[in-house]
Amino acid sequence: MIAIIVVSLFASLFIYSETRTVKIALIYGDLLEVSEAADAFMADNPVNLKLLKVRLDSGNMDEVFAELKEEGVKIIIGPSYSEEASAILPFLQKYDLYAISPTVTSAAVVGKDGRIITMSIPDRIQVKKLVDSMKQDGVTELFVFADNYNRTYVDPFIEMLIESFPGTVTSVRASNPEEININYLRSALNFSGVLFVAPGLLTGYVISKLEELGYNGHLYASDYALDKKLFLFDGELIRELKAFSHVAKPLCYKKTMDFVGTYNALIFVKELFQRYGHDLHTTFNKLDGFTFQGMDGFVELRGYYVNKDTSVIALKEMMTFGE
Repeated sequence: MIAIIVVSLFASLFIYSETRTVKIALIYGDLLEVSEAADAFMADNPVNLKLLKVRLDSGNMDEVFAELKEEGVKIIIGPSYSEEASAILPFLQKYDLYAISPTVTSAAVVGKDGRIITMSIPDRIQVKKLVDSMKQDGVTELFVFADNYNRTYVDPFIEMLIESFPGTVTSVRASNPEEININYLRSALNFSGVLFVAPGLLTGYVISKLEELGYNGHLYASDYALDKKLFLFDGELIRELKAFSHVAKPLCYKKTMDFVGTYNALIFVKELFQRYGHDLHTTFNKLDGFTFQGMDGFVELRGYYVNKDTSVIALKEMMTFGE
């Protein structure tokens, strides 16, 4: 059962193709960047927007997806988390709907039954780039603070990390700052590197506590941490953190993947219907090699993921860029 709200709002976007209007549902939870990106896309493109607020939890998920189907929606933009994608997949299958996620990366859901495409690259590439950065920094022991909610994403990510990292990997899990105890923090002090596979709030909180304890090792984060809540923390506190970004430079210094991924998803849908029309079942199974100009540069579909410029960036670079 999914305990959190999966959908807090959906918007029906009407994109005019040569034959008829296409309805698209935009779903998101606590990430305001998703809504902001949709607003920006609508302002920049000749499309009409109708917003309908819908809250979806484990109790009424079937009802909401049935309503989307009845309204004529065929494509969903979202969700943002792999755990949520896993939860909605049966309803995509049941109601013959397709989803384009801005940020989901887990192979457990991306491409499943040909229903879910992502605007992100595969996690194996992200893990490799993070591990390469750690090797360059001379990190030989790695302590991981991992989120305990988004397990569909986190569990395979840590498995790939253990296989790829040449040294010792120790991990602990928490769903919120209250679950971080002093023993976790003291243990991390003995490691030359700390990696966060967790949202920005948990990442920033743990960094603040490690700072209080005098930690002087290297700090890293997966793409999961790069949300607006991370940047609520003092800039001096998080400036040495190195994080993986799905957004190409230099836009990665100004926009999160939640924003850029959503905007790119909407560009993709617009291009999709202009080129191939309304036969989604056929179209979604022949997208390999599909290219378009995204908000942050050239994007190519490979399988159900994208190929694009990505990098591990130091947050101090972002802060310097913004000055």
